[in-house]
Amino acid sequence: MPRIFDISTIQDPVAIEPGKAGKVSFTITNLTTQLQRGQIHIKPQGNASPSWFQLDGEVVRSFLPSTQQGAPVTQQATVQVTIPPGTPPDTYRFLIVVADDANPEEVYTDSPVVALTVPASVAPKPSFPWWIVAVLAVVVGVGGVIAWIILRPKDPVLADYTGRSLTSVQQQLESQRLVGQN
Repeated sequence: MPRIFDISTIQDPVAIEPGKAGKVSFTITNLTTQLQRGQIHIKPQGNASPSWFQLDGEVVRSFLPSTQQGAPVTQQATVQVTIPPGTPPDTYRFLIVVADDANPEEVYTDSPVVALTVPASVAPKPSFPWWIVAVLAVVVGVGGVIAWIILRPKDPVLADYTGRSLTSVQQQLESQRLVGQN
C-alpha cells in the first residue's frame, strides 16, 4: 500500500538533562489529494519509557490534501519530552507513527527516529557553609567575654582604716597616690 503521509523532523540529537523537559516537533504532510484522518502515536525505542512522552493536541487529526496548485499542506505535531531525575546518561530514541484512522494496521507511516541524549547529571555546587560563620561568631563572642573577665582592671583593695587618725590615713593615701594633695 502506498504511503499517504510524509513525516519529517530534526536529525540532530536532542539533549535533555534529567529532571528537565524539552520539545520535539514533527511536520506531517498528507501526500494524497483527499482529506485524510490520521492517528498519531508515539513509539519509544529501546530503554526509553513511554511515560516520558506526551503529544500536544489531539491524537486523531484531519490532514488536508495538497492545494489545487500541488503545494503540500503541512501540520505540526509536537511531542513534550520529560526526562525524570535519576535517569542514567545514555542516548534514548523514539519516533511517531501516523496511521490512517480507517485502517491503522495497514496504512501508516513511521517518522525518522529521534535521538535524545541524556547527559550525566551534574551535582549541584555546594552552597557556602554559613553554619561555620555562626560557629565562629559564637566562639569569638565567648572568647571576648572570657578575655574581658581575665584581663579587666582589678578593683583596688581598700585598707581598713578603722580606729586610725585622719592625718595618718591621708598620709598613707597620698603616699599610694590615691588622693591628690591640696
